[in-house]
Amino acid sequence: MKQRINSAEDVTYRVGPLINLAPVIESLGFDPAPIFKKEGFNLEDFNNPDHWLPYIPSSRLLARCFKETGCDQIGFLIGQRATPSHLGLVGFLVRAAPTVEHALKGLVEFIDLHDHAGSIELNVGPDYSTLSFTLHLPGVQAVDQISDVSAVMLCKIMQGFCRPDWVASSVKLVRKEPRHHEVYRRYFRTTIFYDSTTTAISFSNHCLLSKPPSADELLYDFLKKKAEYQHHIQH
Repeated sequence: MKQRINSAEDVTYRVGPLINLAPVIESLGFDPAPIFKKEGFNLEDFNNPDHWLPYIPSSRLLARCFKETGCDQIGFLIGQRATPSHLGLVGFLVRAAPTVEHALKGLVEFIDLHDHAGSIELNVGPDYSTLSFTLHLPGVQAVDQISDVSAVMLCKIMQGFCRPDWVASSVKLVRKEPRHHEVYRRYFRTTIFYDSTTTAISFSNHCLLSKPPSADELLYDFLKKKAEYQHHIQH
């Protein structure tokens, strides 16, 4: 998708994991339709994970959902329902990568095929690596909810690469400690740092050499070419 940007309000993202927003609101006992309508959205806007929507208005919707429901874990709940496949082409690409390191470098390179407002960075240290997501768009609301979705998704990606019981060495969230912090502690099962400047997970470098169970080099090469072509179209 080639994007014309005249202002921050024009920056877009794929619906992806937010296809789960309405079901999460319903699970909390609320009708999502009138909440969406207050921010100019319809439920149908979030039916297709490949649909592109404006980022800032969608962030206002997330903020509205928190205000209407009183639940400060909406992003966390969305992330729990999501899978790497919700990231579309980039999600399929990384699952087919021959090693975790190839996968994460592909995620860094091609995340803009899913999200035009943020970036992912991989920093490899002597013993531990850090995978982080950072928003670069001013005026975004509900940053804490977006951080929660991102952190859960990053962990799910790593669990898919390594093993279902994989845990990060630490998790950083761009939010104040939630009221029900024990829910986060049970899910992440590691040290959590709140009020961070970026969303990040850290893990041992040994993980980078692992071969994902879904590794398929031919498929990876095919999907990488498609991703590179999409980049060419965008830019």
